[in-house]
Amino acid sequence: MGTIHPDRIYDNSKAKPGDSLILTKKIGTGIVSTGVKRKVCSDVVIEEFTLSMAALNKRASEIMSEIGVSTATDITGFGLIGHLSEVLIASKLRARLYPAACPSLMMP
Repeated sequence: MGTIHPDRIYDNSKAKPGDSLILTKKIGTGIVSTGVKRKVCSDVVIEEFTLSMAALNKRASEIMSEIGVSTATDITGFGLIGHLSEVLIASKLRARLYPAACPSLMMP
């Protein structure tokens, strides 16, 4: 818990036409987490996963404030598609994703 100035709050409903999607970490932590529990991941994947999960989002947050973003969301729980859908519905927009351009953790 903490406090924040009202002008520094980002929500997921203000995306604008032409906005770019910026991922601050690789996607795939949910599937890799499941793979780790089932013991099907290589040590290389586990290391990358662990480092990603331990990395703070502080610098990404600072950059967001510096450049000015229209909207923001996390992609935990419902993944990229689930959270992007929430943003698009709330903002009354559509998007095109290019999977090859989305950084992801590799399995196994």
